[in-house]
Amino acid sequence: MWRKTRKPISSSCYGTDANRNFDFHWGEVGASSYSCSDTFKGETAFSEPETQLLRDLLLDLTGRGKFYLTLHSYGNYLLYPWGWTSALPSSWRDNDEVAQAGADAIRSATGTKYTVGSSTNVLYAAAGGSDDYAFGVANF
Repeated sequence: MWRKTRKPISSSCYGTDANRNFDFHWGEVGASSYSCSDTFKGETAFSEPETQLLRDLLLDLTGRGKFYLTLHSYGNYLLYPWGWTSALPSSWRDNDEVAQAGADAIRSATGTKYTVGSSTNVLYAAAGGSDDYAFGVANF
């Protein structure tokens, strides 16, 4: 059930929550400064090689990306921005339409129900996520 990167932070704590390590409202809410926490945000934004690589790819595709999907290890959710606030982006209806279509397709194919909505409103606030970065910085 490991959810963090593997880089040692201290002699007893390893890893950063990569989905709280992106520099878009980084560390504002829902992230820990305690390195042993499962939600440790990292020592700095983009402190992890994994998030640096994804950042560089997203920036290379800025304005050209049409869809960004991030998969998580647990939960039947199709989530879209924002993760740092309960406010919705101006295009939230477009995001919701695509996510609802995806949830309907999954349910038709497997019978599994997925909950759709913004991550903050469906689950909890968590700043520094890759989806918020892709949407808010790289214009996906």
